[in-house]
Amino acid sequence: MSLLGAAHLGASLALRGFARLGKSLSVLDYVELGSSLSVRSFLRFGSALAESTINFGNTHSYAKYVSSPASSIELYVEDNRGLSVTSTGGVLHGTWTSDGAVTTSDRRLKKSIVPLYKALAESANKVAPGSQRPAGTERASAVGWVLRQLRPVSFKFKHGPEGKHSRYGFVAQELQQVLPSVVRGQGDKHLSVVYQDLIALLTLATQVLQDKLNQQEESIAAMMKYMKTLDEKIESLLAKQRQENIEQEKNTLTQHIQELEKKLEYALLKQAHGDKRAMMKPGKDYSDVEPEHIDGWPTAVQV
Repeated sequence: MSLLGAAHLGASLALRGFARLGKSLSVLDYVELGSSLSVRSFLRFGSALAESTINFGNTHSYAKYVSSPASSIELYVEDNRGLSVTSTGGVLHGTWTSDGAVTTSDRRLKKSIVPLYKALAESANKVAPGSQRPAGTERASAVGWVLRQLRPVSFKFKHGPEGKHSRYGFVAQELQQVLPSVVRGQGDKHLSVVYQDLIALLTLATQVLQDKLNQQEESIAAMMKYMKTLDEKIESLLAKQRQENIEQEKNTLTQHIQELEKKLEYALLKQAHGDKRAMMKPGKDYSDVEPEHIDGWPTAVQV
């Protein structure tokens, strides 16, 4: 059935069984199927139904077929594009809310599995100048280089309801220079970022920082133990030195007291025998005279 103008099939078209409108239904202008189209079983419009836009209720909410640059179907609500579907996937436009999301991650669906730090080092060696490349493929070196190259930014979208809100993230063109594997799109297409892949990067960075923290804690514990040993040795040496000083001071004081005792005894003897000494004649030998001393004083101190 070919219609060059318009076709009105009454106020309603009710099909209780099966209806076939030829092999194809081609509409060049406009077709109106009454106020309602009720199908109780199965409706087939030939082998092809060609139309670029299908409206739902009004002209502001519709599904649109786009043939270029790639075949896709776009869903609009109140003239705002909400969903685009292609043969390889789709795009959600605007802000979507979900009660939960699950991402496929089965090992059986993956290949070429390697540690992330090795992939980062390989990527860095490809995109970084020679002087800025990370040294080796160690975890800390690889992830450290990537983190230093990333530039987190705050921004606002130019269009859409989210344009009034500040967002946080990265600029895809800048991220493409560091981690090209997480950026999608080429040429004049808008670039997109696989943000969920950055979770693995942040996890690796946290692990590296945790390793460094553990090493520092072990070093601090070893230093504290060594300092405690030194403190005990120093305290032992100080105690020994104090004891030696006490003994030395005691000996010095005893020696000094003994010297004072000698001097005092000598002075007392000198005073007690002053007259007798004064009476001794000069030049006379008194070696046979027995020395005298004061009772209670050391006998070694004699006059």
